[in-house]
Amino acid sequence: PNCGEAFKPWQQALKFYQQLYDYENEAITLEKLGNAYYCVSDYTKAIQHYSEALEISKKINNIPIQIKNNSNLGNIYNILANYVEAEKYY
Repeated sequence: PNCGEAFKPWQQALKFYQQLYDYENEAITLEKLGNAYYCVSDYTKAIQHYSEALEISKKINNIPIQIKNNSNLGNIYNILANYVEAEKYY
């Protein structure tokens, strides 16, 4: 798949949800952006987006989104061979 094509629509969606103060969809969209960055191996930006999604999901107490982003972060740190950090998120 061409993951690079996902950036623009997800970034537009993110702005839209931020304007609406729709925190749940903002967190979901941040996760989707993280997935796109992960797909193109931009792990720094993927970590940033997953972390933001995790923080928002904690604030709104959305456990399923927290679980997904903890797992996403664990996976990235595992790929980067940072097993101590990966274990924190798993």
